[in-house]
Amino acid sequence: MSIKDIENQIILHSSSLKGQDIVRCQVYLELRKKLLDSQVIDHFDKYVGELASFNERLTVALKTMWADAHDCFDKQKASTDYVIETKAYVELDYDEAVLDDNQIEIYSLLSDSTYNPLYREGTEKVPFFMTKTENAYDL
Repeated sequence: MSIKDIENQIILHSSSLKGQDIVRCQVYLELRKKLLDSQVIDHFDKYVGELASFNERLTVALKTMWADAHDCFDKQKASTDYVIETKAYVELDYDEAVLDDNQIEIYSLLSDSTYNPLYREGTEKVPFFMTKTENAYDL
C-alpha cells in the first residue's frame, strides 16, 4: 500500500468517524507516519552531519535577524505615533545556496520539495512577525 493509498483511506474513513472508523483512521495514520519516517530516516542518516552544521548556521542567522528586526522595530516605533508591524524573513535561496550535490540533497530535505507534495510552493521564506504591545513583543 502506498502513502497516497493510505491517505485516501484516511480521507474516506474520516468523514464519518464513528466506532471502527476512528480505529481505522488511527491505524492508517500510524502506518502513514511509519512509511514517511522510513523515507526521511534513509536520507537523514546520510546527511546528519551536514544538517547539524546547517542548523548551527541557521540558528546564528535567525538570532541576527531577530536582533536586527527588534532594532528596526524600535527605531520605527520611536520615530512615529502610528502602530507598526515588522516582518522579517530568512530566505533560503536555492540558486545561491547550493554549491554541490550534497547541498542540493540537503536543500531538498529541508524544503521537503521532493518528499511532500503539500509543500509544492516551497519553504524558502519563513515569516517572522512582531508587534509591540504595552511593554512586550508579540510574536
